[in-house]
Amino acid sequence: MTDDEKKELLIALCAYYPYGVMVEVEGNHTGKLKGIDNGTVSTDKGSNYPLRLVKPYLREVMTGMEGICYQQMLMCVLGDGSRNNAWGIEDWLNRKFIDYRKLISKGLALAAPEGMYNIEGL
Repeated sequence: MTDDEKKELLIALCAYYPYGVMVEVEGNHTGKLKGIDNGTVSTDKGSNYPLRLVKPYLREVMTGMEGICYQQMLMCVLGDGSRNNAWGIEDWLNRKFIDYRKLISKGLALAAPEGMYNIEGL
């Protein structure tokens, strides 16, 4: 893993962390991310795993209703040009565990199995 990939993964993990992102620790387990400290990661099942061994589970596809909501949010941002609304969209994507950074295709994340996240009402 390159330094740029580590940085990209760290930024993403920090963004998804408040919402309870699940991660796979290579060779160990799948668990909920509980902390990030000095290049290591803690889960609800252990601590001090090197960042290079960790991949978050993210969703590749939105539901139909999520797609409609996303389009409406984009229209609002384009309509008023407000950066606050743009950041709200990013928060919404993080809360839904959407892979908008394309980490799965870069090999830095895994596709979340259906039902891993209870996204109703988020």
